[in-house]
Amino acid sequence: MPHEKPNRDQVRTQIASLREQLADLEAQLGGLEAAGENGVCVPEAMPTLRPFASFQTLADELPVIVWITDEGGQCVYVNRRWREFTGQTLEEAAGLGWLRCVHADDVDQARRVFLTATARREPFTLDYRLRAWNGVYHWALDVGQPRCDEAGRFLGYVGAVFDITARKQAEQEVAEGQRRLQALFDNALDAILLTDAEGRYVDANPAACALFGYSKEELLQKYAWEMAEPEHRAGYRQAYAEFVATGTSVGDFRVLCKDGSICEVEYRAVANVLPGLCLSAARDITDRRRFERSLRDSERRLKEAQRIARLGNWEVDWRTRTVLWSEEMYRLCGVTPGEYLPTIEGFLGMLPSSDREALLREVDQAIAERRSYALDHRLLWPDGTERMVSERAEIEFDAAGHAVRFVGTLLDITARHRAEEELRALNAVLENAVEGISRLDDGGVYRVVNAAYARMVGYEPRAMLGMTWEPTVHPDDQPRVAAAYQRMLAEGKSECEARGLRKDGSVFWKHVVMVRALDRTGAPCGHYCFMKDVSAQKQLEEQLLHSQKQEAIGRLAGGVAHDFNNLLTVINGYSDLLLFNQRGDDVGQRWTGEIRKAGERAAALTQQLLAYSRKALVQPVVLDLNAVVADGENMLRRLIGEDVVLRTRLAADLRPIRMDRGQLDQIILNLAVNARDAMPGGGALTLETANTTLGHNARGRMEVAPGDYVMLAVTDTGCGMDASIQAQLFEPFFTTKEVGKGTGLGLATVYGIVKQCAGTIDVESTPGRGACFRVYLPSVAAPLPQTAEQTPAPAPLPGGPETVLLVEDEDGVRALARMVLQDAGYRVLEASDGETAIELCRQQDCRVDILVTDVIMPQMSGRQLADRLRQCQPELRVLYVSGYTDDALGQHGVLGTEVDFLQKPYSPTALTNRVREMLDRRP
Repeated sequence: MPHEKPNRDQVRTQIASLREQLADLEAQLGGLEAAGENGVCVPEAMPTLRPFASFQTLADELPVIVWITDEGGQCVYVNRRWREFTGQTLEEAAGLGWLRCVHADDVDQARRVFLTATARREPFTLDYRLRAWNGVYHWALDVGQPRCDEAGRFLGYVGAVFDITARKQAEQEVAEGQRRLQALFDNALDAILLTDAEGRYVDANPAACALFGYSKEELLQKYAWEMAEPEHRAGYRQAYAEFVATGTSVGDFRVLCKDGSICEVEYRAVANVLPGLCLSAARDITDRRRFERSLRDSERRLKEAQRIARLGNWEVDWRTRTVLWSEEMYRLCGVTPGEYLPTIEGFLGMLPSSDREALLREVDQAIAERRSYALDHRLLWPDGTERMVSERAEIEFDAAGHAVRFVGTLLDITARHRAEEELRALNAVLENAVEGISRLDDGGVYRVVNAAYARMVGYEPRAMLGMTWEPTVHPDDQPRVAAAYQRMLAEGKSECEARGLRKDGSVFWKHVVMVRALDRTGAPCGHYCFMKDVSAQKQLEEQLLHSQKQEAIGRLAGGVAHDFNNLLTVINGYSDLLLFNQRGDDVGQRWTGEIRKAGERAAALTQQLLAYSRKALVQPVVLDLNAVVADGENMLRRLIGEDVVLRTRLAADLRPIRMDRGQLDQIILNLAVNARDAMPGGGALTLETANTTLGHNARGRMEVAPGDYVMLAVTDTGCGMDASIQAQLFEPFFTTKEVGKGTGLGLATVYGIVKQCAGTIDVESTPGRGACFRVYLPSVAAPLPQTAEQTPAPAPLPGGPETVLLVEDEDGVRALARMVLQDAGYRVLEASDGETAIELCRQQDCRVDILVTDVIMPQMSGRQLADRLRQCQPELRVLYVSGYTDDALGQHGVLGTEVDFLQKPYSPTALTNRVREMLDRRP
C-alpha cells in the first residue's frame, strides 16, 4: 500500500477504470451463472472467464487495494496488493473477515458504515486504521461503489483502499501548529493584528486591545489609520495603500489610544500573509523613547560642556585593558571616532618618550600608594601637532588592593601653557633671536634692542638705547624707510627693503617690518621693528637675474641657429646640386665649391652658437680633441679679445674620445671665458692636449677609474686663486666677481659635463701666478670617422619609385627637398603643415611609403602628424628633420634610439641616403 497522500483526481480516474472493468466482469459472471443454470458444462463456459482473468491481471498491477463483494456484502475478490499489504488471503478476507485487519478502535465504525451502505446500496467512504502484515497500522481511505447489472439489479460493491497515513499526519501537524499559533497569538506581549486589504482590523490579540485601550469588538470596527492622530490619518492611509502594494513595512507609529493619550510604537508589517490579509506586530516604546530623549539631552549637554571646557573623560578597565573615551577625548587627541580605536598603548604612543616615562612613573607610584594622580604632559597628534594637556585620574581598587578601574579627565591647557611659555621665553627670544628685533618710541628712539639687531648694525645693545634710527640707515634710503613708517602709522603694519649702515660705515641690505605697538589701554605707543639681513639673498637674486639674461641670450642664439640651419640647408643643398650637375673643371664649378665650403663653415659656426646657448642635443660620437680645439680657435680669439694671446699645443697621435661635440665645446668655451675674466689686463691663454694614464691615486675633484685618458689643459696667466676659493670653485652660483658680473654657473657646468662623461678635472693655481685647469676624458679604441673631402665628389642620388610625403613649413627647404627626392625618382606629396598633409593623403587616397616631416611646426608637430597617419597606416616609416637640437625635440617625443632623425642643415645625398636606407630596412 503506498504511503503518499493520494490525489483525488487519480482516485476518481482509478475508480472509473474499475467501474468499466467491473461492468465487463459482471457481464461475464452473469453469463457464467446462466450457463450453469442451463446445464452447460464448465469447459464450454471457460471462454467467458477470460475477461475476468484480464481484469484480475489489471487489478493486481494497480498500486492500491481493490476488492469486490456480492449483494450480501461478502468479499468475493481482493487483488494482490491486499494480500501483500495485510498478508491475508481471499479466503481469510471472505465475508467480513477483512475486519480482522482493522484497528480495534475502528472496527465497530467500519462494520457499521459498511453494513449500512450495503443495506441502502449507497456509495460510501470510510477512514480507518488498517494493520499491515508486520503489525504496523496505516491510515486507509476505503471507497466503495455499488455495482449493478444492465437491468439495475444490485450485484454488490467494488472498492479501492488508499494509504492516507501521510495526509493524516500532516493534518495532525497542521492542527497542532494552529493550536500553538493561537496560543502564541493570544499570549504574545507584543500587539498582533490582522487587517484586510482596505485596512480594517479583522483580528487582534489581547496585547493589542490592552495597548490601544479598546475591546476586541470595538477594535474590529476600526481601520488601521484611525489609530493615528487626526492630522496624520490621511498620510497613514496613503502609506497603508503603498504598503499593501510593496509587501512589507517597518517603522515607528504614534498611536491615539481610546483614552486620548499618545503612545509610540515600533511595528513590522507583512502584506498577504494569508490571501487578502496583512499581519502586523507592534510594541509600545513610549517609555523607551522618553528615556532616549532624556539621555540624548543629557549627553548633548555634557558634550557641549566638555567641548566648551576642552575637557574629555575616559575610563580604563585595568584587568581587561578596555578603554572608553568620551567624544571630546577624540578631539583632544586629534583622531576621529570610528576610525580610531582607543587603547592604553595607543594613547601612550601619542606622548613624547620623556612625557610617557614620567606618566608611567606617576601611575605606578599612584597604584603603589593607592591614591589618585594629576600630571601635565604633551600630546602629539597624528598630523604632528603638539598639544599640552592636564591629566587627572581616580583609581579604584579591589579588596586585595589591586587596581581594577581608572576614571579620569583630560583637559587641554595648550593655550595657557603657550601663554606661560611665551611670557617665560619673551626675553630669551629677544636676546637670542637670529632676526633683529627692536622697539622704538614715537620719536624714533630705540627703547629695546636685542643682540641680533645690535650685531647687524655693529653696536652693543646698550649703546643703541637712546639712539635714533637714522644712523643705522643709508642716507639715500632714509626717505624710503620714512615712507614705510608713515604707512605703518596708517595701516598698523608695513615693510620695506633698504640699505643698512653699520657703525664701521659698511653697507648691507636689510628687510624691515614695522608693526605698531599698543599699550595696555590699546593706545599706540611707538612701534616694533623686525630686521633681517638679506644681503646674500640680494646677491643670489642678482646672480639669478644674470643667469636669466644669459638664458635669454642662449635662447636667442638657439633660435638664430635654427633659422640659419634652414638657410644653410637651402644654400648647401643647391650647392651640392650645382656640383653634381656641372661637368669639367670650369670656373663655375670652382665658385660653387667655394660656396659649399662657406656653407660648411657656417654650419660649424651654427654648432658653436648652439654650444654657447647650451641647447645642443647630447649625441656622443667619437671625436678628435685636437680637431675640436682647432675648429673653435677662431671663435675663441674673438671671445677672449685682442689683449689675450691664444696659444695651442696639440699632441701628435692623440687618442680619440667619445662624447657630445656640443658638450666638449661648452667645456672649452667656459674654461676660456673663466681664464679671460682672470686676466682683466691681458695675458696669455694656452690650450694643450696630451695622452695620459691615470691610476688609483689620481688627483682630481672626484674619484676616477684607472685607465687611459686624454688631457685638455687650459692655462692662463691671470690673478690665480687661493685654497679657500678652489674648495668652492665648482659649486653652482659661487663666483668671486661682483654682483651683476657673473653667475658662477660656468665652472659648475664644466664639472657636471666632465662627471657625466666619467672623467675628472684638476685645478692648480697660486694667487698672482695664474691657474691651470686639467680635464681628463676617457679615451676609446674606436677609430675616428673619415674626414670628408672639402668639395664632395659628385655622386648619383640613391632613389626609387616609392611615394614620399614631405611636410616642411619652410618654403625654401621644402622646395629643395622636393626637387632632390623627385630627381631621385620618388613620387613626392608635399605640404606646409600637418592638417594640409592629412587632407592631401585623404584626397590622393594612396599609400605613403615614408613620411619626411619637420619636427616643430605650427598647430601640429611632426610627431603628432605621424601618430595621426599611423592610425590608418601603422607600418608607416617616419624620418624627422629639424634645425632645433635642444630639449624642444625631447618635448615633441623625437629623442631616442628608436627614432629616425636628420639634423639640419643636411645635404641632398644625406637626405636621399637616409630615405633609401629606411625604405630598404626590413620592417
